[in-house]
Amino acid sequence: MDKGQAQHFEQIRQAKIEESQTIQDYWLQHSNMGTWQFWLLATLFLVPLAVLLWKMDRRKAFLLGFFGLNVHIWFSYIDTYGVEHGAWGYPFKIMPYLPESITLDTSLVPVSFMLLYQWCLHRRWNFYWCGAGLCAAYAFGLKPIFVQMDLFRMYKGMNFFYLYLLYLLVFALAIGFTALFIALNKHGNNEAGNDSWIVKLPGRNSFRVKTKQR
Repeated sequence: MDKGQAQHFEQIRQAKIEESQTIQDYWLQHSNMGTWQFWLLATLFLVPLAVLLWKMDRRKAFLLGFFGLNVHIWFSYIDTYGVEHGAWGYPFKIMPYLPESITLDTSLVPVSFMLLYQWCLHRRWNFYWCGAGLCAAYAFGLKPIFVQMDLFRMYKGMNFFYLYLLYLLVFALAIGFTALFIALNKHGNNEAGNDSWIVKLPGRNSFRVKTKQR
C-alpha cells in the first residue's frame, strides 16, 4: 500500500467512525427505548422468532433453516446496498450498531417465507405462486404502512413496484441456492450408494427425503 492509498484509507476509516457516532447520537435522541416505534420494531422482531420455534416442523428443520438463511442473507445484502446508496432508509432502529432493518432482514421476512415454505410442503400448494404473493404483500401492503408510520422512506425514484421486483429477486435467489444444495445432497447420496427418494422444491408434489443404506 503506497502513501496515497494509506491516507485515503485512513480518511475512509475516520469517516466511518464519525458516521457511527452520528448514528448513535441520532438513535439516542430519536429512536431509543422511549419511543413507540422502538417497541413496535422489537415486537416485530421477537414475535416471528417465537412463532417459528412453536410452529416449525422439526423434521424439516435443516431444509427450512437453510432456505430461511438464504432469504436473510440476500435480503440483507440488497437492503444494505439500498441504504448505503441512498435509495431508501429506516428512520427508526432497534439498536444503532445493528443492521439497518434487523426486524425485517433477520426475523419477519425470513420467518414468514420459512413458514410459507413449510405450509406449501404440507399442502402441496405451488410455492412459487404463493411466494410471489407474499412478495406482493410486503411490497404493496407492509411497506406502504411503514411509509405512513415513518418507519421507511424511499428516495431516488424508488417505488413500491421496484421493491416488489427486489423481493422477487430475493425469493428467486433463495429458491435457486436451496435447489442447488438439494441437488448436490442428492448427488452425494447417490455416490455414497444410498437409495433416495426424489427431492424437489414444492409444487404439485410434496417434498420427501428418505435415504437407506444398501
